[in-house]
Amino acid sequence: MSYSFPWRLAIAIGGLLAVAMGAGAAHGLSHLLAEQALGWIHTAVMYQLIHLGCALAVANSASRSGKFWIVGSWCFSGSLYLLAVLPEDIRSSLAMLIGPVTPIGGVLMMVGWVMLLKVKRAG
Repeated sequence: MSYSFPWRLAIAIGGLLAVAMGAGAAHGLSHLLAEQALGWIHTAVMYQLIHLGCALAVANSASRSGKFWIVGSWCFSGSLYLLAVLPEDIRSSLAMLIGPVTPIGGVLMMVGWVMLLKVKRAG
């Protein structure tokens, strides 16, 4: 079973976003953002690329794990990207809304790894 179009789209856009944010943090954004914000972007890029790559790797055999990784990486990384690029005054007012999304995404990614235990062997 491979992913339907919406899942493939989420992987493609997520990969594009991760590469763009990583490049931006390494170059243009490095002059605009605080060191902490750059660290958030670095962490988000690493987790998003790893989990989207894993989701692609299991597309035909463990798509349930992959779907948890896709959603989890979007929640985890997306919330960190937002916290990193928002101006301080907006970030502090939205932190109570955006902040909890990060650990939820982390838990979803971990559930994806646990779901690998439920994959049935062919044959």
